[in-house]
Amino acid sequence: MTRLKIKLLGTFEVTLDEEPVNDFAYDKVRLLLAYLTTQAHRVHRRDILATLLWQNQSSERARANLRKALAHLRQLLKDTDMEVPFFRTSRNTIQFNYTSSYKLDVNEFTTFLAVVKKYQYLKNELTEDYIANLEEAVSLYKGAFLDQILVNDNDAFEEWLQQTRDELHIQVVNACIELVKYYENQKHWQKTQYYAQRLLQLEPWKEFAHQALIRVLAQQGQKDTALLQYQRCRRILLKELGVEPDITTIALYKEICAGIYCQIM
Repeated sequence: MTRLKIKLLGTFEVTLDEEPVNDFAYDKVRLLLAYLTTQAHRVHRRDILATLLWQNQSSERARANLRKALAHLRQLLKDTDMEVPFFRTSRNTIQFNYTSSYKLDVNEFTTFLAVVKKYQYLKNELTEDYIANLEEAVSLYKGAFLDQILVNDNDAFEEWLQQTRDELHIQVVNACIELVKYYENQKHWQKTQYYAQRLLQLEPWKEFAHQALIRVLAQQGQKDTALLQYQRCRRILLKELGVEPDITTIALYKEICAGIYCQIM
């Protein structure tokens, strides 16, 4: 059984031996754990890590804060009681022990997508395993990376945090697009609708997803709902981007209005 489970996609959650770990005291402790676990392949110099997290403090004070935060983490996670500790430390360095008994949702997410990338490279075709890995990745994405944690007055860490958020966001958006295309081609309307809606949760202005929903609703004989979806798309595009729908979206709308929409998939 995995001892430590960490979720950073959406709400920050940590469990140890299936029991929730909540007493992190302050966000810098959470950020330290998040940074070390997502960067577990690297050995971190204490002075650099301290400056990264406590940018506006003296090096001496920053190092002291790092020692305090790390000590709190190790106590919370019962690190000294573990047969294989979660942290590898020395006088000058810290590293999260990637051989310890832990599971990180970000690692699982990227692993599923890495398998997908391998499929694309080797086979250049969609298979059930390919689709299953995409679906697993999307299911793990409960929200933006460290969504509810704020970084105040710390430009360097904020840059890393935003870059990581953006990279993971782009990956899940692309996964949803692939799933919408696949299931629409398979005429699996329920799953097409589900992943199109997931895509709109991530990017409400994504016209591709609106088009897919309009087509699916029309395919299922829900003409009025399909037309309402077009109006919703138009409002969002005007509000978010200041543009009208694309000519292909307008043409689809007109076909449905005229009752001449035909199955093209």
